Amino acid sequence: MNVPRFYCYLRKEFLYDGTAHHGEVVSVCVFGAASIAGRALGFHVLTENGAVIWRLPLHAFCHTPDAAPHPLDWLQFWDCFS
Repeated sequence: MNVPRFYCYLRKEFLYDGTAHHGEVVSVCVFGAASIAGRALGFHVLTENGAVIWRLPLHAFCHTPDAAPHPLDWLQFWDCFS
């Protein structure tokens, strides 16, 4: 589904294996979302170098490069219903 686009930062470890690039971010434009039953709400982004990445979870994003990370269950309390 389309959402009103907004700009934020993506934590770079979500682009790799989850262990590399901690503390690094990349600027992104969030333009869509996907709701899949039993999974966290996923967001679609366009990175500053033109790559499109689908279904990133909410805890992959931050509003400032130095924002403290929070676990997904603090940000989204239930999985998707549809």
